[in-house]
Amino acid sequence: MAVGMNSLKRKAALRKILFEGDQRHNALMIGNYGDVRITARGKFDLSGMIYLKNHTAEFVILGDGVIRFHGCCKHLVVRIAKGSCTIDLRGMVSSAVRCMEVSGDSEVLIGRTSRIEQANVKGSASIRYTGKPIILNYSIGGDGVLERCSDLLNNHL
Repeated sequence: MAVGMNSLKRKAALRKILFEGDQRHNALMIGNYGDVRITARGKFDLSGMIYLKNHTAEFVILGDGVIRFHGCCKHLVVRIAKGSCTIDLRGMVSSAVRCMEVSGDSEVLIGRTSRIEQANVKGSASIRYTGKPIILNYSIGGDGVLERCSDLLNNHL
């Protein structure tokens, strides 16, 4: 039985980047070498550039602080944002965004995207976005906020 070239392609392993404790980094560079999961626990101030033109950038954020990235990715996923944190992704361009659990006093700022596939907000958390993306699935609990803000781009990085 002949094996075609498509069956020989391997999916790149998920890269995991972990920041724990009190972390400050303002020149992070994440390149186009496969999907990446960025996890931050504790107190943090992280910023930099992401270039994942054909891949997914995923965030798991638990704690207090600010995360600020610019660049591009195919899919942007905020798996968990819990605590008192701000995830500033106004400078990110993506084709799709998913915010699976945004809770506590968290704030997620989304840049240019064509669709928001999922937005789950609870507590006093908020998700703010620019432009006019198609919103496919969302749930809001407590005092949560999901809103379009035209002035987000004016304050970009």
